[in-house]
Amino acid sequence: MLDVGSKIHIKLAVLAGLGHSAAAQPPAISAHVDSLLRLAAPAITANELRRHVSELASDAYGGRGAGYPGELKAAEYVAREFAALDLTPLGDAAGAARSYLQRFRFVPRLPVHPGDTLESENVLAVIPGSGSSFAHDVVVIGAHHDGQGRLGEADPGREMPAGPGPLRDSIWNSADDNASSVAVVLAIARALKESGVRLRRTVVIATFGGEEPALLGSMYYVAHPPLAWDRHVAMFTMEQMGRHADMQPIAMDAGTSPAWPTLIARANTATGVHVTILSPEVIQDSDHYPFAIRGLPAIVFGVNHDDDIHLPSDEWQKFDFPAFTTRARFALALLLQLTEDQEPPKRQTRPLCHNGTHIPSLDARCASPYDPGLEATVLTEAERQQAHLPPTAGGLKVLAVVAGLGAESAGLVPGDVIVALQGKPLPRGVTPRALHHALDAAHGETVSLVVVRGNQRERLSVRTRGTGNGT
Repeated sequence: MLDVGSKIHIKLAVLAGLGHSAAAQPPAISAHVDSLLRLAAPAITANELRRHVSELASDAYGGRGAGYPGELKAAEYVAREFAALDLTPLGDAAGAARSYLQRFRFVPRLPVHPGDTLESENVLAVIPGSGSSFAHDVVVIGAHHDGQGRLGEADPGREMPAGPGPLRDSIWNSADDNASSVAVVLAIARALKESGVRLRRTVVIATFGGEEPALLGSMYYVAHPPLAWDRHVAMFTMEQMGRHADMQPIAMDAGTSPAWPTLIARANTATGVHVTILSPEVIQDSDHYPFAIRGLPAIVFGVNHDDDIHLPSDEWQKFDFPAFTTRARFALALLLQLTEDQEPPKRQTRPLCHNGTHIPSLDARCASPYDPGLEATVLTEAERQQAHLPPTAGGLKVLAVVAGLGAESAGLVPGDVIVALQGKPLPRGVTPRALHHALDAAHGETVSLVVVRGNQRERLSVRTRGTGNGT
């Protein structure tokens, strides 16, 4: 789960005391969902998961750094798997020429050279719904296929262990973060196709590019949905699914719908997993965020550990495959409820951070009541010089914006450098939360910005109403 280039790491020993139990004695999943689960779940096997992670987390993929050949190679691997299952492509172009790839350009968080742009891609397929009154609804299941990459590439948050030793490597194979979850997505797709189950609601199967730098692929999907946005009813994404049989997964952002606790509890009962809801608030830490901040019921779940994450030692050989397989079947059980239940999850005013969360380490990424919907980062020294900023001045580089929210409405675009708020130059060392804080202080009224765009300075205004609802 992304946190300004590094993951939020919280040990489950702490989570046990802070999390909220989904339900004490939940009702069982429906007989219909149970029958589909019994048909499809056996197709999710340890061998199938091992096949995918051993491939994607091999040196041949160069760590899958966003915007580099290894990430494209991973996207093409996923696309080939989709094609082998005869899934309908949902990427660029149309008709017979339609691809599985949805391509987009982006500005790196820490570019090799100021002004660099790179290209990434989402991989998208669709299984059309078969229920006459349900098929219009769209459920998205996702995971990010990019990783930390290798030395010399634009850096989204790689770490290197101190001192010499075998853990020092030029390639971050990024196995648990997040080849593990891509393997789950692919295994579920195969299980659905091979079992022949017919789903009532339409399912978009997605792997997102560019999550590590700034949730770029999911931001792009929400801005350019291949199926109408108003058809979308729910979304979940996954992180770090392969390690630590002794640790149970956690779910975040479950306050986006009152249905999540029961859905999670039912899937727990059906599979023997014990996913715990950690926090209801919308946290800007993984690919669910742009969906959730626009008001869609959306969560992220996975095993939140810090062993080897963002280190070159994140290797698939450390996985616990029995636990991994069971967690993948939990994801299938959750998906089947979302596609088959009579009613989709009800939308709920998104829970935002007014005065922080009950877990202080999450506060820096928690959506405020006036969240404008953007990813931004501090400038590198080379970028500061390129923007001709004086020694005491700072700036915030816009990486991505969420469609329909304040940042987009103001006209902010990736690559803009915010250099002033409310008529005051930003100081050196300014954080990406500065715009949130300014909007909070203004109670959602207009906040003026000065941005550097190319060689020009422009004045923009951001305003959000703070209603707690996405548009």
